[in-house]
Amino acid sequence: MSDHIILQTVRVDGPGRKSADITFKPGLNAVVGASDTGKSYIFQTLDYLLGGGTEPKQNPNSEGYNRAWLQLLGRNAKIMSIERVFGEDMVDVYETKIEQALPGLVKSRIRAFHQTGSDETLSHLLLEQIGMANRQVRRNLQNAKNAVSFRYLAHLTMVDEQRIITDGSPALTGQHTAVTAEQGVLSLLITGNDDSALTPVKVDKKLRDTALDAEINLLQRLIDEKGAKLRAVSPNPEDVEPTLEKLTESIRLGTTFVSATKERIAAIEAERQLIWTRIEEVRSRRLVLREQLKRLALLLEYYTSDASRLEAVIEAGAAFERLPTGECAVCGRDQQSSGPEGVTETLHTFQTACRAELAKIAALSADLEKTVLDYHNEESTLALEEQRLSVQRAQIETDLEGQLKPSHDDAETSLVDFIRLKGDFSRAKDLKDEVAGLQADLIKAETQKKVKVPRLKTTARVDTRMAQDLCQIVSNVLKAWNYPLNGTVAFDPTTFDLVIGNQHRGSMGKGYRAITHAAFTISLMRFCRQRGLPHTGFVVLDSPLNPFRGEVTVAGPEGAINGEMKDAFYRDLAADKSGNQYIILENTEPPADLLSTINYVQFTRNEAVGRYGFFPVG
Repeated sequence: MSDHIILQTVRVDGPGRKSADITFKPGLNAVVGASDTGKSYIFQTLDYLLGGGTEPKQNPNSEGYNRAWLQLLGRNAKIMSIERVFGEDMVDVYETKIEQALPGLVKSRIRAFHQTGSDETLSHLLLEQIGMANRQVRRNLQNAKNAVSFRYLAHLTMVDEQRIITDGSPALTGQHTAVTAEQGVLSLLITGNDDSALTPVKVDKKLRDTALDAEINLLQRLIDEKGAKLRAVSPNPEDVEPTLEKLTESIRLGTTFVSATKERIAAIEAERQLIWTRIEEVRSRRLVLREQLKRLALLLEYYTSDASRLEAVIEAGAAFERLPTGECAVCGRDQQSSGPEGVTETLHTFQTACRAELAKIAALSADLEKTVLDYHNEESTLALEEQRLSVQRAQIETDLEGQLKPSHDDAETSLVDFIRLKGDFSRAKDLKDEVAGLQADLIKAETQKKVKVPRLKTTARVDTRMAQDLCQIVSNVLKAWNYPLNGTVAFDPTTFDLVIGNQHRGSMGKGYRAITHAAFTISLMRFCRQRGLPHTGFVVLDSPLNPFRGEVTVAGPEGAINGEMKDAFYRDLAADKSGNQYIILENTEPPADLLSTINYVQFTRNEAVGRYGFFPVG
């Protein structure tokens, strides 16, 4: 097996947004779910992180997300994380997992796009991981050569839902100016040999002029189209770079402000909560004190009543002592018979006991009055503290809800607007650069047309034997998928496409085009990996099954669609334990018995069931 790449995690994040991520593993990864749940966004983000020039399309769920991450396993099982801010031409590369990627740990800051002669590009880094760095392919009939870019491989390993159903060759992107180079890349993949040994030659003038006229017309049309798009964003193209710099600085300042106000809001809300907790404690204590004062007032009344009774008793005894002798009103005895001394002594003892009890009640009442006074003082102090805390809390509410939060929300809204605007001007800058490049190519083509050259014979671009071997693998794959193959699979060097059972692939219906496009892409990876030839080691297919409707088994509107080929597709990929990585983004579910054996992610578009989609809800 050759060196290859394993995609592990795709993540997007932004100021004030929860991270959205998805994890992949070697083997079959099936991301299945309803429409508009983020499957195509995952594809677009992955393509952008691998050097694509177009940012993921915005949707209501992606608002505010402005940065993407890709964690992958590269050569010698080395972990790398790639960080790219939307609209930026540079990427940061870390030799750590995403969670451990800090600004101080950046291994390198490199260009996101291929640049001839430079190793400081994402393209060169990715090509190094699969052993294809510094390879060259012919770009025209004069044997002029280009260094292989990773983007030359992207369409052979990643196929979106639009391209998978097109009637063009799976080996080509459809860009006329890139046909020769893309043919060379396919030849390089299936033979392992590049075009570095070719020497420049001259071509037949008539053929050359015809090709140059077509190239000039195409270039002029592209210049006009892209120039119109550029002027729609910025009527004065010279303002693009200065505006982009200002927007970048505004985003930096806005991000700093939003982060600072968010931290300040969190601190103030914590302070508000502490004050509220203290107010609740004070109110609770005041309530206890008021209840206690009620009880103490009642107890003081009891003490006063008891003291009054004892004083009345003492007064009654004194009056009794002054009464003439006679029968005792209590026992009926003749007081004279008991003697005056006995009566006096008994009365004195009783009065002494009463006075002792009065002294005890007086002491208790004094302690009680002191306690009541202390409680009153504490309650008054707490009332003042509650008033102070309430004023403080009201001021915090005013500052927080009336000033700080609106300021934070306005700044966050402005930041999102700046990010969106920066994306527009970043695309405008790309358009400006493309227009400049196209104008340079136009001048070059017009200059070449003036040069006289001898005739040139074209040469074949694909090794016939290797193409046959590749077609045999395609045939095996289609059979494994229960594809209704009648005949053999061959490669047509004229259309650079497959002929399946004597029918050109491009003439089939879109469902069959999707299936056979997927078969070509997967077979190419298996072909290269089995022979130790360079390949990424992964394929990403968006909706290879959804367009396909198999044989109807029951006639009428309720007729069931035969799903055998769809099930066989998943079973074949799940059975591949070679280390190849398949990432399938689909609406069609794998067979239930496979779900526990593969990396299966379901997007339900239902907040109450499983995972809603790629982006977190709420």
